[in-house]
Amino acid sequence: MRPIVEATVATLSQFVASTLNPTPALSVFEALGCEVDAEFEPLFNLIDSLITLITLGGLAVAVLSLTVAGLVYMFGTRDQIVRAKRRVRAVLIGLVIILSANMVVVWLVSQIGGAC
Repeated sequence: MRPIVEATVATLSQFVASTLNPTPALSVFEALGCEVDAEFEPLFNLIDSLITLITLGGLAVAVLSLTVAGLVYMFGTRDQIVRAKRRVRAVLIGLVIILSANMVVVWLVSQIGGAC
């Protein structure tokens, strides 16, 4: 069973790394056919930078947590294995939230564009 967990973690890590391609908020706004005032460009750049920073930081924490959970799962006692499984579940939920943040930003920007 442990090789299955290792393979699952490796596959999940590759999936997250290959699908993580945040769309800049400014490009989504421009795709709506709206003209962006020069005064709003710093705001969109700030949003892009924050989303990228949060996403990459969250992914780094998730990879570290998955690594620790995997080591505890492989070398731990029964009680530690149960806690490692809970940690993996919590990390996966966190990854879903982190990767959904980009979708929320794109949706908000598209709603702002409805006023164009």
